[in-house]
Amino acid sequence: MKEFKNSIQEMIDSGQIKFVPIDWEQHYKDQEKQKAERKKLEEETRIKEKERFDNIKCPVCGSKEKDWVRKSKSNNIIGPGSRSWITEEYIFCTDCGVMYKDINKDGQKT
Repeated sequence: MKEFKNSIQEMIDSGQIKFVPIDWEQHYKDQEKQKAERKKLEEETRIKEKERFDNIKCPVCGSKEKDWVRKSKSNNIIGPGSRSWITEEYIFCTDCGVMYKDINKDGQKT
């Protein structure tokens, strides 16, 4: 009886397809290393942004004492499909009460 080969087996036999073994242990180690590097970069970025925000001075009195106000709105859906967005965001000086915005937010000038 003649043996029938499927097209994939024929391609393997003819050398059109070659299987490359994957070192899953090394792949996992590489992924963990990349994850640690991303986490370190995110932490450094967060620290730099906090330092930048802490050094913002009030444009009127020059005080560094401030609070950050962020008002948001949502689509009132609980669970999957829920969304919220920022409607108003500003800083106000706790010494003189002036409201002002951070024009260099996220390191981008507007």
